[in-house]
Amino acid sequence: MGKIDSDAFNQIHDRYYDHYGKIPSEIIILQIHKLLPKDIYLLAEQWGWNDTEVGDKIYRWLKKN
Repeated sequence: MGKIDSDAFNQIHDRYYDHYGKIPSEIIILQIHKLLPKDIYLLAEQWGWNDTEVGDKIYRWLKKN
């Protein structure tokens, strides 16, 4: 698994915590990053990982998966 930038790491961490109510391990965060759909990556590329819409999409994706 590759490294991810700190903004992506923190966004996934926070959305995971919001959804599951527990702190994810680094491995979980990296696995989620690898599995995110392309539209989330494209939105993050356009607006940045800290964008609210990016976080909302990650949260919704976690709820569905």
